Amino acid sequence: MMIARWTIDARFGRKQAALALMRQWWSDIAPRIGWSRDRARLLTGSLGAAESTIQVEVEIADLAQLDDAWAKLASVPEQETWAAALEPLVVSGTATWSVYRLVPAGGAPGDAQPGIARVPLRPVDDRESRA
Repeated sequence: MMIARWTIDARFGRKQAALALMRQWWSDIAPRIGWSRDRARLLTGSLGAAESTIQVEVEIADLAQLDDAWAKLASVPEQETWAAALEPLVVSGTATWSVYRLVPAGGAPGDAQPGIARVPLRPVDDRESRA
């Protein structure tokens, strides 16, 4: 499983309008390329990120699925109209795509990876660290 993330920066004072267009895209266009809201989310900058940043994340099986969605998108006439409406709301040159592989955070207690030793964890005694 992978996450495809599209990032843009909204122009000052235009973030809410850009988010409204993103939501409209997920209602009107995404289903036509095989993407559904239950496999996606919208994020905005809060702490440690620019407040103007908007990210769209969608779960994909692999890069072939992403390529297929992009190919379908090129044949959706409403995409061009939507992009033209979004363009004045976005800082030019900030749109980027990133793809991340999902990695399990952990397994059952005691699960070990082959060739990787488990590290025994114990509380640190403050007296040891001051010595």
